[in-house]
Amino acid sequence: MPWLKRRLRITLERITGHDFSSTIPQNKLGFSSSEINLGSPSDQRTLKEIFNNMNITCSDRILDIGCAKGFAINYFLRFPFAKVAGLEISERLVSICENNLNRKGDPRAEVILADATQFDGYGDYNYFYLYNPFPSREILEQVVLKIVLHAADEITIIYNNALNSDVLTDIGFLLQKKIKDPASIEKDVLIFSKKPTVASHSDL
Repeated sequence: MPWLKRRLRITLERITGHDFSSTIPQNKLGFSSSEINLGSPSDQRTLKEIFNNMNITCSDRILDIGCAKGFAINYFLRFPFAKVAGLEISERLVSICENNLNRKGDPRAEVILADATQFDGYGDYNYFYLYNPFPSREILEQVVLKIVLHAADEITIIYNNALNSDVLTDIGFLLQKKIKDPASIEKDVLIFSKKPTVASHSDL
């Protein structure tokens, strides 16, 4: 039973002083469901399916947009990324995420408190992970346009539970791979890429 496994994982995390898997309703974080989606952790089976065949190098940098408590960040640290960061709008979730990452003790890890539509540091990364953090296509479009504006390298966006994937194709991203989520037959993971444009460089 998935719910029983999740409850067991939450209990084990608490024993070790971590808190990756429990969720906090949006209203208890000071937001509405029209502003952010519920910050639930990615399934480890899904992350394994995504990254097992990806050629990550020590020059790559990844940003988890809407990282919640940092479960995916913790997983990304298994790979030779030069930088692994999370972007989160909730102060409470950032505090929990920082506690989780501090226990890991990996200097590559960082969590940033910011509104994704206002963040100007996207140029520091070439990989972006989104586990459907936004409740509307309009917010997703604003964020993706900011990523493109600040891009200095070829961009790879890993879009888990890709409900508004047409936003990326409309902006000019190419679909590189479609992965059936092993944790849910109803979800797909789509991997997109886009090379930087001359306009992106001139606007930095």
